[in-house]
This record gives sequence, C-alpha cells and structure tokens, in this order.
Amino acid sequence: MKSGATKSGSAENFWDKASIREGYDTYMSRFFDLLTVYFFGPIIMKSHRILLESLRRRSPAILDVGCGTGTLLDVMAREDYGDYLVGVDFSRNMLRNAKGKITESGSARRVDLVCADAECLPFRMSSFSAITSTGVLRFFPSPEVALREDYRVLEPGGRLAMREMAGPKTPSIITHFPLPFKKSFVVWRLWPKLFLENMLDDAGFTGIRISGKEVIPHFVFALGPPFRQYVFTGAEKPS
Repeated sequence: MKSGATKSGSAENFWDKASIREGYDTYMSRFFDLLTVYFFGPIIMKSHRILLESLRRRSPAILDVGCGTGTLLDVMAREDYGDYLVGVDFSRNMLRNAKGKITESGSARRVDLVCADAECLPFRMSSFSAITSTGVLRFFPSPEVALREDYRVLEPGGRLAMREMAGPKTPSIITHFPLPFKKSFVVWRLWPKLFLENMLDDAGFTGIRISGKEVIPHFVFALGPPFRQYVFTGAEKPS
C-alpha cells in the first residue's frame, strides 16, 4: 500500500502532514469532544478500560501517542496509572483542549503535553515504561515508522497498549470529506489483524496479542463497510 496515495485528478497528497495538522487545528478540535461525549461516550470509555487492562500494572512513566483532547490521559491521571504522564499530539488546538480538561480535573502537575510528530518523537531511548495509543495509527503517513519510534522510546520490558480498527482482508484507504473551505481531507486506513501484527513484529515488539472485543456501526456508513471491529493490542519490548 502506498502511503503517498493522491486524490483522483489532483496532485494533493492525502498524507501531507501540513494538511493533517490543518484539519485537526481548524476543524476536528472544534467538535471532537462533543462527538466523543454525546455520541460515542460510553463506547469510548469502555474501550479505554479494555485498553488499560493491557498495561497489567502501574507504570512510572506513560506516553500517550496521539493523545488528542486528553480523554485517556485524564483517566490515567485521575486513576493513578502512572507517576508521570506525557501526551503527544500533532495538533496544537487539540492539545489546548487537553490542557483545559486536565487542568480542570486537577491532574496538571503529573501530566506534560508535547506538540510533536509521532514519526519522530522528541524523547530519548527507553524514556517510558508504557505507551498507549487509541485510534491514531491509521492516520499516520508512515505507521511502521511510528511503531519503530514507540519501540525506541519504550524501556526494555515496557508495554504497548493500542486500540485500532480492523477492516477488510486487505489494507484499504478511506477518504472521508473535504474540510469546509479547506483543501485538507480526513483520511485514514484499515488493516486486517495480521497486517497490524506484522507491523508490530517488524518494529521489534514481542508477546503481541490482538483481540477483537466489540463491533459497532461507524457513523459514516456511506464511505465503507458499515461494521468495523475494534481490536485491542498488547505487546512489549523485550527485556
């Protein structure tokens, strides 16, 4: 699958990072929490619970890759999953929303928010004892690079807990819609479970466990199969 897929009849690169950032800064950040709370709220919280089970134990330092507006970070901070939490996201406006949420809950002292590219994390090797990632791998231009970065900054014996969506038998690209008055698009990919497992294995992870826990209707039915399966992945960096 080519990560440089382009719109038919256009030279626009779907995976242009400036367009991805623009889309989240100018549009997604405005309604993301409303959609999460009022439409997907119970599903999201259930998913977070399942994902956090993969961590198995409390961790000294946890990195949440693609933290968005900080919903999972806030849960981990309030429920004492780690001594120190770091959220990374590419969108400054999404991080601004996350800061407000975490400050309001009284967790700001234990959480740092960093605007950075998940494919080039600004952290030293073995900086974190656990990494979480919820529904963001499919948006990355080079997901295999992002997973190698997760591996690099994870300490030996550290765990990765990830939630994604499994799709058809072959990898597919889904284009949602052009953002209002913008050239950027919401674009993401679906992979079969075996494809996800192979990417994690190639990055160096071991003990990979991928399980489908629930099947839900997606809210944009016209753009792909009406049912896609959430899959929850647990993996670790060898000690």
